[in-house]
Amino acid sequence: MSNWAERVVSRLSVMACVFLLGLMACGDSGTAPVLPASPLGEGKAHFRGSSIGDRIDDVLRREPIDSVVFSIPKQVVYSFGSDTTVLQVSYEFEEDTLHTIQADWFFVAPEMLTRLQDEVRAGFDTRYARQDSDGDFEVWQAVRADGSMVEFTLMEATTEYGRPVLSLTVYRFE
Repeated sequence: MSNWAERVVSRLSVMACVFLLGLMACGDSGTAPVLPASPLGEGKAHFRGSSIGDRIDDVLRREPIDSVVFSIPKQVVYSFGSDTTVLQVSYEFEEDTLHTIQADWFFVAPEMLTRLQDEVRAGFDTRYARQDSDGDFEVWQAVRADGSMVEFTLMEATTEYGRPVLSLTVYRFE
């Protein structure tokens, strides 16, 4: 199987696992940590304190070890939840640096999705250059210090999951 096909199969497998874990976590109000106030990174960080190109050790140090739900050498998936929202975050690495961030928020109510979507949209519009907007799908890009591009894709995925879901992908654009 080609490298691209392996990544697609791996991502689909993880997304299915993440979706099932998200469904289970919505019903469990007492064990998962509370969601952070904002997914936007501090300063110049892309997401929750981490940026594309960060070393694997630095990314792992920023997230609580007890929130890991899946881990292989080039990918770690975390889950955070409350009574109303579950956040699943997948960090993928290439050559020991962060290459892709996939974050999916599973909401109980559509209003919560709209509120977070508006917050992320406003934050990204301030920080990055919007490239495309097509209904539920929006794209921003940024140039890193080394000249490489980072792309941010925000998508309402409610139709795909049958419940309110907001999906964010951040990756090195090559």
